[in-house]
Amino acid sequence: MHAGASTFGFESYRENTFSLSFATNLFSNVFLGVKTALSAVSIPDYGSASAFGISLGGLAPVWPGLWAGVNFTNINNPAYVNGGQLERTASVGLSYHVQDRAVLLVDLRKAANYPVEFRSGLEIRPASLLSLRAGMATAPVRFTVGVGLETGNLLVDVGSQRHEWLGWSPSASLGITW
Repeated sequence: MHAGASTFGFESYRENTFSLSFATNLFSNVFLGVKTALSAVSIPDYGSASAFGISLGGLAPVWPGLWAGVNFTNINNPAYVNGGQLERTASVGLSYHVQDRAVLLVDLRKAANYPVEFRSGLEIRPASLLSLRAGMATAPVRFTVGVGLETGNLLVDVGSQRHEWLGWSPSASLGITW
């Protein structure tokens, strides 16, 4: 089980998410997970709204060090009170564990009403509790950087995204796993 809270954006636009997830090992290292999330958005002079979404995902080994995954977000097609909908997506991707301290990730993601985008990332763990991350995505072009700290059951992440049209946006998340 994992509980989390995250925030993205700044005073002109802010997204907050509170989530609860559960994953299980079905058989032979094939994993299935479900996540429930309450998402809220706030824009000054326009107000704020929230909606509840359900997401599903799976993960399986392909080759030593190589894993394949699939994820479907907001499968219940949630909508805000004002009629705006949360983004529904489908992703398929690969992760390759270069060594015990590095992971290379790539995926294709399709959001409803948007073109397919390619995403990639790299996570390096110079110490057992520290993660350094960088990534990029297309459609629209975005670059990300971040740092994660993991101590016991507590996870803290801080990052920033550079969007080709919107510029830089900070993000932070806090998670507890049990």
